[in-house]
Amino acid sequence: MIDNAIMGAIATGTYTGDGTANRSIPHGLGKVPTLILIISTTVMAIVISDGATGKTVGTAAANTTTHTQTAATNVNFYVGKPATVGFWSNDNANEFIWYAWK
Repeated sequence: MIDNAIMGAIATGTYTGDGTANRSIPHGLGKVPTLILIISTTVMAIVISDGATGKTVGTAAANTTTHTQTAATNVNFYVGKPATVGFWSNDNANEFIWYAWK
């Protein structure tokens, strides 16, 4: 049996990247997520974000990059593609699965 008081809340979903910066993705937790994990199903890439601060680490193949994204709210988290990063969490036409924990 899972103790929800310990586990907290988890939400998951999918989206298709549209190439825009600072795109909002609704998470449905009703609280700011502590951790957000985004996995591309199109290319080999993973993005991990601290929901409260927006500090984000992304890795694609052998490249790892960091930047600060807009911090999540109790409604949305944010994805984007900074100009200095070759791959990021909203590349146009890529498919993504996300998990958000609180």
